[in-house]
Amino acid sequence: MSDIDRLLSRLESSVNKDREIERIMGSFKLNAYDVLGVMPGISPEEIRNVYRKMSLLIHPDKNRDNPKAAEAFDVLKKAESELLDDKVRESLDSAFTTARNLVMREKKLNVNSEEVKSEEFLFQVRMKWREILIEDEVARRRARTLEQAYQRREREKEEEVIRERKMKAESERVWEETRSHRVNNWQKFLHKTKKDSLKKKSKKPKVLG
Repeated sequence: MSDIDRLLSRLESSVNKDREIERIMGSFKLNAYDVLGVMPGISPEEIRNVYRKMSLLIHPDKNRDNPKAAEAFDVLKKAESELLDDKVRESLDSAFTTARNLVMREKKLNVNSEEVKSEEFLFQVRMKWREILIEDEVARRRARTLEQAYQRREREKEEEVIRERKMKAESERVWEETRSHRVNNWQKFLHKTKKDSLKKKSKKPKVLG
């Protein structure tokens, strides 16, 4: 019996739906394989089959007395969608291969070593796989934060340019609207200056003595 057959058999004969819900909630969410309880190498059709069986088992409508059922169902659905996405699945598979190679190198093993078939070896690979996925997620979040900071700075620059343009346009508008007022004031000033000058010229000089 294959691993998939054993998994489906366990689900079909399960009398403890709560246990499966707890397993899903306690799974490593960055690894969709872990959520579904399967390993790399599973086909898309097998992924759909496992999801279908598990979703029927933990469906909220069948587990109304379990408050975690709805969330577990959403987690399961997200995991299925990720594994059916070629890019996501390839990324997870690549991380698994890297983890396996690293453990083999650390333990000085090769593909023909008996130890690579042991549960202990698989456990160590899964732990290394987990470390790699966490590191990748941290790197993605850091890159996303940097990108968001860059975009925020660019938006602020654009907003500053827009503000400056608006201020310039408003200044020009006010300048144009007050043009006639300034001209009138200037003309009044010239008229007054000319008038004062004429008054000074018309005054008779005082006779001394």
